[in-house]
Amino acid sequence: TNDTYSLVASIDDAPDFRPQTIIFKTVANQVLELDSITLLDEVPPRIQSVSGSDTIDIQDTLRFILTDFGGNIPSSRISISYEKNRITKFTFSNDTLYIPFEKQASLQNWSYKLITLIAHDASNNPTRKTFYLRPNVTFPEVFSE
Repeated sequence: TNDTYSLVASIDDAPDFRPQTIIFKTVANQVLELDSITLLDEVPPRIQSVSGSDTIDIQDTLRFILTDFGGNIPSSRISISYEKNRITKFTFSNDTLYIPFEKQASLQNWSYKLITLIAHDASNNPTRKTFYLRPNVTFPEVFSE
């Protein structure tokens, strides 16, 4: 018998890979060979602060949530800059990115500071997110010391 079928391929544990559908027809007494199925991950990783806000308090260790449902993100594919300085000391574990501030002076800010996170997933989809660090002292407090 000649029948038409639809085959849907997906990865339940990696929903960033879009399901693909192939429609094919069988013919009695013939061998059918299907083409390859390619699943594409075009969804970039997601970055957010633990609080969910783009403006965060300055702390001795900043924490961010970095998720990707297409696979793991290696630490080597994460880039962090604080103002114009690159930060290389950080830890990434179980979707949480920990960024320690070792110098006490860097914690005293009278103006908003920017921290930018860039990550690429295993499919090379990039994401970039900038957060604002709130001032935690006043201008006179910084310069009176």
